[in-house]
Amino acid sequence: MTDVHPLTSTAPAATALPPAPAAPAADPLLLPELGEVPAADLQDRLAGWLSDFTSLQEHLELLARADGLAGTLDALLDSGAALLGARRGLVVTLPPGSEGQPARPVGLGLDRATLGTLETVPVEHGPFAGLLGRPGPEGRLLIADLAADPAVGPRFREVAEQLGLGACYALPLATGPAEEVLGAAAWFYDEPGSPDERREHLVRRYCEFAAPLLARQLAADRAVRAAETLRRSLLPGHLPARTGLKVAARCVPAALERAAGSDWYDAIALPDDTVGLTVGSVLGGGPGAARTRAPTRPPRWAGCGPRCAPTRCWRARTRSRCSATSNCC
Repeated sequence: MTDVHPLTSTAPAATALPPAPAAPAADPLLLPELGEVPAADLQDRLAGWLSDFTSLQEHLELLARADGLAGTLDALLDSGAALLGARRGLVVTLPPGSEGQPARPVGLGLDRATLGTLETVPVEHGPFAGLLGRPGPEGRLLIADLAADPAVGPRFREVAEQLGLGACYALPLATGPAEEVLGAAAWFYDEPGSPDERREHLVRRYCEFAAPLLARQLAADRAVRAAETLRRSLLPGHLPARTGLKVAARCVPAALERAAGSDWYDAIALPDDTVGLTVGSVLGGGPGAARTRAPTRPPRWAGCGPRCAPTRCWRARTRSRCSATSNCC
């Protein structure tokens, strides 16, 4: 998918470029009258705009069809590289409460060893320098020559030389200028240079459209992980052992990547040297069902007498808490 074209400049550029001054108002574009043949330069401009819009639409459709958070990050990197004419890329996200420390990066054209090498570069001096806080609407990082730019940190310069990185272009990922940054994406060129104005405009527009979708994927991923942690915490860590009895159990919710599951099981050693078995579920799935299951899961029948019927005892103790959507046996 990546379409590589020569870069337009080899002059070093300062890192974390400040907001560009407002461009002077251009003369309005005058469309030809009905029946008039448009000028050749106008035809070229219209054809170029149509090509750019078509390309942007195609890449956004690929992003919308991506499956899950991992697929969204891969699509973002791949499309950004195609729009910029780069070969390699890197994206990081910021977990809640991370205080600017990104999660494990996802790479394009970078193997695991290369990603590990890039992780040794300090965040404040690497490809995302100044982008993981609250950059302004024009925030970006352009390093046109990683070997010659004096603003590049020594470790980043060393890693760039080792990996054959000539230039870097990075953008923050945020749903709006005043919103919290979700992460950042960087793309690398093999040779010194920088993207032309057209390519830069396209990738910035692409990231603006991609950020809200990424925000939803991050929220869904966090919800699934939290519910899965809760689900596992409600299952027993081990099952009791009794002479002449072997107990084995397994709970595998369907579509684990999309639903946390709401089923439980337990085996409890009773005072009369017997074992009580229980299996239950809460109708539905996801985080809500997992949270509902927590108060309805059977206790360990602490203090039950030798003649206590486990099922009757549990029902008597939890009658006031049982929900009509909970079933157990």
